[in-house]
Amino acid sequence: MSIASRIELRQLRCFLAVAEELHFGRAAERLHMAQPHLSQRIRRLERMLEVRLFDRNNRSVALTSAGAMLLAEASPILDTVEQAVTATVRASRGELGRLGIGFGFSATYTVLPDLVSRFRKRFPEVQVDLHEMTIDQQIEALSRGEIQVGVIRPPINDPTITTKTILIEPLVLAMPKGHRLEKSRSIRLRDLAGELFVMAPHNRGGFFDSLKAMARDAGFEPRVGQYATGLHTALGLVSVGMGVAIVPKSLQRTPVRHVAYRPLIDAQTVQVALAWRNSDRTLITKSFVDLCRDPVIIE
Repeated sequence: MSIASRIELRQLRCFLAVAEELHFGRAAERLHMAQPHLSQRIRRLERMLEVRLFDRNNRSVALTSAGAMLLAEASPILDTVEQAVTATVRASRGELGRLGIGFGFSATYTVLPDLVSRFRKRFPEVQVDLHEMTIDQQIEALSRGEIQVGVIRPPINDPTITTKTILIEPLVLAMPKGHRLEKSRSIRLRDLAGELFVMAPHNRGGFFDSLKAMARDAGFEPRVGQYATGLHTALGLVSVGMGVAIVPKSLQRTPVRHVAYRPLIDAQTVQVALAWRNSDRTLITKSFVDLCRDPVIIE
C-alpha cells in the first residue's frame, strides 16, 4: 500500500489548519479538538511521510519547504473533496442535475411556461432541457431515458408510464374565416356532419380516438380530409381551407390568420398531463411533478 493511500483526509485537514494558522492552539480551537491530540496527528503524518512539515519551538511555528509544498498540493485536493461531497448531498436532494422535458406545441400556451419558471427559481442549478415532440416521440424518449417528463394529452396506453393531470380545458371548433358556421354562436357536434376534418394522425395517445368517438356519439363518422403532424400544423391547414379542426381552447391564443374559433357546447373536455416513467425515483423528477397540485381549469 502506498503512502498516499494511507493518508486520511482528517490528517490533511489537521495539517491545513496548522499551516494556515501557524499556531497549534488556534488550529486546535478551529478544529474543535484538544491541542495535544492535534500535535499527535501532525507528528503521525510526519512519520508517515518521513519529512518534517513544521519548524516549531515555544515561540513560533513555521512551514518547512516540504510543508509548503504539501500545503500547495493538499489545499486544492481538500477543496475538490468538499465540493464533491456538497454536490453529492445537493444531488441527493434534487438540487443539482438535469431535467429533460418533452412537450407539444400547445403546451407553450398553457401551463408549461409557468411550471418551468417556478422550477428554475426553486432549483436554479438544475439544467432544464426542453424538447418539442409529438406524443409518440415523448413516449419513446421517456422509455429510453432521454427525457424525464413529458407534457402530453392523455390517455396514454403504456403501463410503464404514470400521468398526472395538470390542466382541463374545453374543445372549440377551428374553421376558416368565412365558413358557414362562423356566425353561429352555439355549435353542436352534429352540426359538423359532412365537414372535412383536419386531424393529427393516430398515435399512442388518446386524443385522436376521443375526437372520433365524440363524432360517432353525435351520429356521424368524421371524414378526414387532411392529416397534420400536430395541432399547430392543423391550424395552418385550417387557415388555407383544408377543413375544420376540433382543438383545445388554449390554441385560440395561437396567432393564426384566417382562422375563426367557436365553442362546441356538447364536446367533452380534454386534459394536459405530466408523464414520467414508473421506475423514475429521482428527486429532480419528483420535485417537478410536485409543483402541480390541483389541475388548472380553463373555462
